[in-house]
Amino acid sequence: MDRQQQQHIQLACPPRGPLNDGARSVQMCPSLYLATYRGRLEEVMALLLQQHGAGTAGRYQATGIIQHGQCDLLEVTAERNTILHVAAEQGHDELIRELYIRFREEGLLFRRNSALDTPLHCAARAGHARAVAALVQLAQSILGCKNEAGDTALHLAARCGHGAAVEVLVSEAAATELNNAGVSALYLAVMSGSIQAVRAITSTCRDASSAGPSSISQNALHAAVFQSSEMVDVLLEWRPSLAGEVDSDGGTPLHFASSDGDRGVVRAILRAGPPGTVYKKTRAASRLSTLRRGWATAALSRTFWGPSPTPRVKEYLKLTKSQRQTYN
Repeated sequence: MDRQQQQHIQLACPPRGPLNDGARSVQMCPSLYLATYRGRLEEVMALLLQQHGAGTAGRYQATGIIQHGQCDLLEVTAERNTILHVAAEQGHDELIRELYIRFREEGLLFRRNSALDTPLHCAARAGHARAVAALVQLAQSILGCKNEAGDTALHLAARCGHGAAVEVLVSEAAATELNNAGVSALYLAVMSGSIQAVRAITSTCRDASSAGPSSISQNALHAAVFQSSEMVDVLLEWRPSLAGEVDSDGGTPLHFASSDGDRGVVRAILRAGPPGTVYKKTRAASRLSTLRRGWATAALSRTFWGPSPTPRVKEYLKLTKSQRQTYN
């Protein structure tokens, strides 16, 4: 048994009441944990059904499991994970469905562990799209559940860059929620570097939040300029106004892009952003070494056109949006 499989061993004593967050803890049987972890449906059912009588459990005698009469849906690991948390974390979607169909314990779907994660959180964090889909199908209202950090399942899938899981989640719920740090799922998807996750959110949810950490007031485009020009293009096509938004220091995505020196990203922002974006001044220009005077134009000049660019900068700024697309 490896260390991950031993996490269940220390818990306490036994209630026989409804499934709710206030229920006392029952130590999870090692046999039940291992069977669930490995996705062995027949073994799990044998261990759970034996307490209801030999006639019911008799169908599962071929598995060779010792009928000790200890296992129950209420049992939890040291982290207060139920068997549904374990099944979700390992991506056993068939086992998830069978547990719900067999026992009809809807409360199990909403049961929380010590970090206030539901089974859906566990499946989303691990990127198991089929397990995510199974859980959402069984209880759509679980989508809005937040854990201790204020994360929904969508936040966790986006943070880990699990594009397929994000696609499932965002098709059922709007990406408007912020976590306790004020961060949106879209911002986390950008930070993960997953273009699939970013496209899933922007193509499905027009009113999705793009907020980054509330402490610095950045948006998803501020983060995207350090990822790729493709990600910048996706965000600008979805919401061009992001280019004109400033962070807590007055910095725009253009300030960030020009300091990073990526010409493709600079061009993309200039083409899509509001005309005045290039004139915006930071309130903390010294934190970007290329913005000693706090003007995006200066950094843009050095990055985009060379050491003596002023005439060309002025010429460029006079062009219409369509003319900028063909300007070299």
